[in-house]
Amino acid sequence: MTVFNDMTIFFISDLHLDEKYPNSYTLFANFFNNLPNDTKAVYILGDLFEYWIDDRLDNPFLAEIKHIFKTAANKTAIFFIHGNRDFLIGNHFAKQANIKILPGFYQTNIQGHEVLLTHGDSLTPDKRHQYFSKIIRHPIAYGIANILPINLKLNIAKKLRDISKNRFKTNKDPKIYDICQLTMKNVLQHSTAKILIHGHTHKPNIYNFTIDNKIFTRIVLGSWGDTAQILVFNKDGYKLETISI
Repeated sequence: MTVFNDMTIFFISDLHLDEKYPNSYTLFANFFNNLPNDTKAVYILGDLFEYWIDDRLDNPFLAEIKHIFKTAANKTAIFFIHGNRDFLIGNHFAKQANIKILPGFYQTNIQGHEVLLTHGDSLTPDKRHQYFSKIIRHPIAYGIANILPINLKLNIAKKLRDISKNRFKTNKDPKIYDICQLTMKNVLQHSTAKILIHGHTHKPNIYNFTIDNKIFTRIVLGSWGDTAQILVFNKDGYKLETISI
């Protein structure tokens, strides 16, 4: 467990970096190239990329992202939790970018607060997605994915992304794209954290609620484009802030 005190920490998620989305990349570059001097850590809670297929993949776009990370990491720690779009990011990329990969659920102490971090997709009631995730993230499936040709994986990733987009357009039930309250309750009851921070839903907000007469807080981060809603945590407390290009 990491313990931080008396500093500024940022929490971000759902950047969905892709060459097709220049605004999110520009916002990403501006953010990491201009981190305040008192920044001690940045936590990226998944979906850093629109999709990720292989650590072996490299091009000028990815090289620049790694360079930005390495430069920022010279003065602050950068942590990453896998999202549903980039769970194949491995140690090779992490080493090149000088970031540290954390478990899917990670608890830490910040300014005396026990905080639980996760991407958020495992908290949704989308059973179809949960079933798919269990299969695709199994060590055997992960091993197979790492030996497939890159071009084949690119085609698979694009098809899966199209399926996801079409499903979003046809499924009008808003509950399936938010978290399951019962799942969240079970997760929190198995930890000592009183603050849960996640992304995935693209619905930035801060919720206060009670479980068994105990007060909890859920903080949802926003997605990136022309703007992004990020969490700033320091000795004075925490708040969602909007950054823009």
